[in-house]
Amino acid sequence: MNNDILVQKFAHILEQNFELKLTKFIVALSGGVDSMVLAILANNWAKEQNAELLTVTIDHGLREEAKQEALSVQHIMQSLNIKHKIIKWEHQENITSNLEAKAREARYELLSNYALENQVKVIFTAHHLDDQIENFFIRLSRGSGIDGLAAMAHLTQITKELLIFRPFLTVKKAELNTYAKAQKLEWFEDQTNQDRKYLRNDLRHILAQIEDKEVIERRIIKSGQHFARARDFLQITTAKEYGNIVENIAGDLKLNLVKFKNLHAEIALRILVKILMEIGQTKYKPRFAKLEMLYEKIKQDKIVKSTSFNHCLIKIKADHLIFTKELHTRS
Repeated sequence: MNNDILVQKFAHILEQNFELKLTKFIVALSGGVDSMVLAILANNWAKEQNAELLTVTIDHGLREEAKQEALSVQHIMQSLNIKHKIIKWEHQENITSNLEAKAREARYELLSNYALENQVKVIFTAHHLDDQIENFFIRLSRGSGIDGLAAMAHLTQITKELLIFRPFLTVKKAELNTYAKAQKLEWFEDQTNQDRKYLRNDLRHILAQIEDKEVIERRIIKSGQHFARARDFLQITTAKEYGNIVENIAGDLKLNLVKFKNLHAEIALRILVKILMEIGQTKYKPRFAKLEMLYEKIKQDKIVKSTSFNHCLIKIKADHLIFTKELHTRS
């Protein structure tokens, strides 16, 4: 892919995904080659469209070089007359578990808050084709279901007011590298990307050794698209059934047991997740093994009076279940 084709592809993806003109948007800028290319293409496009571009770098404070790299990125952006903001993640000194997940969650939260403060409704990220393939294998190794194995979408609604846009999902990292070198862009390599103690890095090394790598990659992308279609159908069906069997009563959720038991297990489990996350006000789905146990308990009428699950109190009332936020009274 030559540079002109990449530019045209970028503009085409924007046209396909935004019916209304974008007037203001954010690029999440790590300083790596992917996001630096994204910032340059987005800046050129913004000038043509008379739109306002804001670039944001999150300093996670997890590496000694992070602060200086963020300042260097800011200097590059300023030299190009691109607005740039550094946001520091304030966290406890020693995070001992799920570091990558916590850093990712913090990054999106900080970006979302900045977008809200600046009345921005779209954040661009530089996820690319290689990310799609790596994510598929990582999630497969963790036993993910349909949602986890589904391909990332160009557009994802993360709140009622905010969208994540990923314009590079059909672009390989090698193509971004070629563009960056041709444009003589400066970028920064995170040295932890070479550390094979991280699953993604180890997987990247393994994938590079596979014969017929391109054939395998095409098949993985196709599988991800199949899973995405299945996920979308299930989400639509779940929303429809949820409206039929769940009623909000002054903040509590009332579930029709008879109708619930007649649902296909996949839809029933998804409805349970939706209820539990809404009542428990949690960002993450409950562990599937525990969720499945709760489902079987409900199906077999083993909830006699009440039970607790995922910060929810579940009470049985005749032919209904009532889900209430669990109040902790212990000191």
